[in-house]
Amino acid sequence: MSIAPKRAPKLIYFSAWFCPFAHRATLALEHYAHGGEISYEWKESLGWEKRKSTSSEVKTKHENWYHYKSPELLRHNPLGMVPTLVTPATYEDKDGDPSRNVVTESLVCVQFIDELVRGNAYAGETAAIMPSDPYARAKARVDADWVNKNVCSRYYHVLVRQEASEQREAFEKLVEGLETFAAWCGSGEGKFYGGQTTPGLVDYALFPWAWRLPVFEHYRGMDFKIPRTAALKSYHDWMEAMLAREQVRKTLPPWDDYLEHIGRYADGSARSKVANAVRSGRAAHDYDDKEDNTDS
Repeated sequence: MSIAPKRAPKLIYFSAWFCPFAHRATLALEHYAHGGEISYEWKESLGWEKRKSTSSEVKTKHENWYHYKSPELLRHNPLGMVPTLVTPATYEDKDGDPSRNVVTESLVCVQFIDELVRGNAYAGETAAIMPSDPYARAKARVDADWVNKNVCSRYYHVLVRQEASEQREAFEKLVEGLETFAAWCGSGEGKFYGGQTTPGLVDYALFPWAWRLPVFEHYRGMDFKIPRTAALKSYHDWMEAMLAREQVRKTLPPWDDYLEHIGRYADGSARSKVANAVRSGRAAHDYDDKEDNTDS
C-alpha cells in the first residue's frame, strides 16, 4: 500500500512589517518557502494609535502614540508580541484552545520553522538553517543569543537614549560586536556565519538589525556610519552575500516607511516594551512584559 507524501506545512504568521524581531521569522519562512517547502499566511498585527498624554516631559510629534495590537494576535498570544506562529487548525477553531500549537519568540520561531520543515517528508533540497551536528547547533544558539544582546540591543540604545555620550558609547560597543561577528564569518570558504555557504540561525538573528543600521546616519549623523575597516571586511562581505539572495531581498520593508517609523525611537518617544526598557536604563533584551507593558 502506497503512503501519500506529507504536504508542505502551512502556518498562520502574526507579524508587523516594521519589526526586526518578526523579520527574523520572515527570513526563516522565506528560506524554505522559496523552494516550496513551507507556506504561510501573513497577518499584519501591530500598528500605532494615539492615546491620552502620559508624560509631560516628552515633547515630540510622536508623543502619545502607542503600539496597537490586533485582537486576533492577542487571542493567540496575550502578550501581543510578534512573531507569533499558529497552526491553521488552531486559528480556524474559534471555540477551541487558542494557545494550542502556538510558537513565539523570534529565535525560537527560526529554529521551530527549521525543525518543522526538516522533519517533514516534503522537505526538499534547501540547505537547513540549523547544523546537523548537535554541538554545532548548541554553539549557534549561544552565538545567536550573544549577537542579540551585544549588537541588536545596542541598536535601541543609540536611538532611544538622548544623551550624546550614551549614544556614542552604545554605537562603539555595537561596532565591537560586529567585529566579533565578522571574525566568525571569516573562518571558512563561505561568507556566512561559521564560514558556511548558506545562512543559518546566527545570520538570521543579526540581519534584520544589520540592514537597519543606516538609520543611524539619518538620525545621528555620519559619525554613526558603520566603518569599512579591515576588522569589518568580513561583515560587509556578509551583508553583500545576504542581499544577493532573492529570498532575503523580498523580506525587506520599504526603506522610507521604516525610516519614518523608527523616528519614534530616535526622538525617544516610542511607547513599546523595548523602548520603555531602554528609556529606563535597561538593555532592550531585558524588557519586562508587565513593567514595560503599553496596554494600560
